Amino acid sequence: HELVGNYDEARRLHEEVRDLTGDVRAWRGIAAALRKQGHYPEALASLDAAFVATEGAAADLRPLWLERGWTLSMLGHTRDAAAALRTGLASNGREDAWTARLLLELGRIAAVTGTAADALEDVLAAGRIFDRIADTSGHATALRVLGGLYDDLERYDEAAGALGGALAAAERAGNAEELGGSLINLGVTQTHRGELDSAVSLNLRALAEFERIGHVSGRAVAHVNLGDILARQGDYGGAMEHAERALAITASAGHQLLMADALKTKA
Repeated sequence: HELVGNYDEARRLHEEVRDLTGDVRAWRGIAAALRKQGHYPEALASLDAAFVATEGAAADLRPLWLERGWTLSMLGHTRDAAAALRTGLASNGREDAWTARLLLELGRIAAVTGTAADALEDVLAAGRIFDRIADTSGHATALRVLGGLYDDLERYDEAAGALGGALAAAERAGNAEELGGSLINLGVTQTHRGELDSAVSLNLRALAEFERIGHVSGRAVAHVNLGDILARQGDYGGAMEHAERALAITASAGHQLLMADALKTKA
């Protein structure tokens, strides 16, 4: 249910498993569903409770550190987010899917903070892990983040190639969040290439997907990007409309970085 975007049902099932077993993965699933619906303070509170409940246990806590870092980054607390992700990596040296996801999230934060080149090798390593364990959904994430890093480094052809692969992998896996995210990132690359009509189309597809599943930050990003593209095309009325929609979403969710982008477009 989480994979295809049924977040209410995913949360209900994770809560049932948590109550029966206290499994770390169930705690992570609850926080992930809350994060994807834009309930960031509730997600962090759930993670705090999870760390207390699992204190002293021999459980692998990397899933909790991953969600903590991801949620903090949504709120714009990139330094604290990176610290949480590094704590997760240091807690267990296995080369498995959780390590790969921690590396990818660090890579995504690096793109936001302007240090994309430093994260490139870690993201490539994460992709190799997912290839080795034949994780199609993880492979989609790896290619999406890699494409974003290539875009930040102005390697636009490589970005488009990676993001095309991410889109195909997300469709094969049925991963709704990654499908929307890959469309968003490919739209950014097309914007930088000057292919603005294509970028608008990609962001509208992403917006429809994120609205279908109720993914809050995804909706906000799509509106922010559409505002920027339409402003570049001279459609200032359309740009203002999307900027206002983004601001309405980010004001309720507390997403500082997206709010700043929307305000910049509005100005």
